[in-house]
Amino acid sequence: MSVLFRSNGTTAQPLVLTEALTASLWDRMRRFPILFATQYETTFSSFRAILGDRRTILVAFRRGENLLGLGMVYGITPGSEAQIQVTFFDGKLKGKEAIGRAFIVWVFGLLPVNRVSAPMRADAQTMIRYLERIGLVFEGCKRHYFKITPLARGQREQPTLCDLFLYGVTREDAETLLWQRGHAKPPRLVHFRYDIARDLASGIGRADAIEA
Repeated sequence: MSVLFRSNGTTAQPLVLTEALTASLWDRMRRFPILFATQYETTFSSFRAILGDRRTILVAFRRGENLLGLGMVYGITPGSEAQIQVTFFDGKLKGKEAIGRAFIVWVFGLLPVNRVSAPMRADAQTMIRYLERIGLVFEGCKRHYFKITPLARGQREQPTLCDLFLYGVTREDAETLLWQRGHAKPPRLVHFRYDIARDLASGIGRADAIEA
């Protein structure tokens, strides 16, 4: 299987979904209720639809045979931006900053976008600090974006409202914040089609390896 990039002893590879793998990922990700910032109360069917969307690119982070985590690129608007989410199944983010930075560089190399963004719930403080450490900056807030129900929180209380924080990094900022750390500068892509990006992510094409 193609290697998209390598970082900090971790190999990033295209993730090809099967029904069994989708079910396995669902079981793992249910432990992280803030994983998808705009899909807090997700059902399995909606989860499968998100991952199976042809405009969504999935990347598996592996150490040896172990599936360490998952990177997702979605909300792609050519010429504008792409959104990302990063999850590590051990729940630990410290020490994995180089993986996040390499992922951002890879996205900029793959897609003709001017910015990469990561919307995140305001109460996800651990993930917010991780986003800041890998180079994303706070850009704004959508107030009262989520209605968090007692069922979702596992507590007996009235529903509460939660803000959505907007984090992002521009291509120009990434050149300074990320590529100066030793990453090779990815080329700017002029022509883009979703199927080409999907092919690259599924191993039909191959991106240059990035060592962090």
